[in-house]
Amino acid sequence: MTTSVVIGVDLGGTNTKLGVIDSRGKILIRRQFSTQTYTTGEALADALCRALYSLKNECERTNYHCKAIGLGVAGRLSADGVRFSPNVPQLNHFPLLTYLKEILRLSIAMDNDANCFGLGENWLGAGKDIRNWLGMTLGTGIGGCLILNNRLWHGDNLGMVGEIGHMVVYPHGAQCACGSIGCLEAVASGGGLVRAYQTGICQVKATPKDIYLAARSGDAFACRLFEEMGVALGIAISNAFNLLGIHTAVIGGGVSAAWELFISPLKKTLERVNHMLTGTKPDIRIAQLGADAALYGAAQLAWEISEK
Repeated sequence: MTTSVVIGVDLGGTNTKLGVIDSRGKILIRRQFSTQTYTTGEALADALCRALYSLKNECERTNYHCKAIGLGVAGRLSADGVRFSPNVPQLNHFPLLTYLKEILRLSIAMDNDANCFGLGENWLGAGKDIRNWLGMTLGTGIGGCLILNNRLWHGDNLGMVGEIGHMVVYPHGAQCACGSIGCLEAVASGGGLVRAYQTGICQVKATPKDIYLAARSGDAFACRLFEEMGVALGIAISNAFNLLGIHTAVIGGGVSAAWELFISPLKKTLERVNHMLTGTKPDIRIAQLGADAALYGAAQLAWEISEK
């Protein structure tokens, strides 16, 4: 008996993850490759095509019928591909969606990776019982999404929405990868943590995990960076809550693993700066799907187009 499946793809700044996923959200097959290995859009698209062909062939051998592909990509998107991606710059102005459709000859849907995070958590994770919420992904950069009335909100279809990572929280702060000064992403992302740590510790090479372990070991400078991260997140979330009239945020992404180091300053800052939520308790949740949230959301995209 043939089982209908879709392929979800989470194309991030560090790695590209692929999964064959059924209608109940079970990941049946996984694959992954390094995004950073490929320095041009065409080389990265070719690598993705090869990985998708391999998965499609494996599906055929194991009695899975692949109905569609869903693709989550970090950056601002256009109708045919990627307009601008600070964390996957090789895809800037590359017509990725058109390229994949022409080669693979399958139904393919594409959205921002943070939107896919929202779709995944809304389907199977921390957002499934919430009507309105702000989603945030803390990774190489910071992504954002909005679930309003249980639907992903796309605004005016400009290719970007919910980009809380590029909300300015410190007008005289550090420069962000997007080119602006003082964005949340420059302070509270994995990339921001690394740049601040290397600047303060004499150019010592480090990863976000190294900084997390240093903080857990009592490194005062690393602890201060996570404190500053929590403060910046609290300011940004407060601004978003005031603008939208909501009170729930779901935070995921790899850097959210340092939850215990930044959640207290985040909540204290939110309480200190927000005077509009009187009588309503802010609800700050950690994502439930871990590193697979955007993969599940990409699969949800694929299921939606397969049913049209």
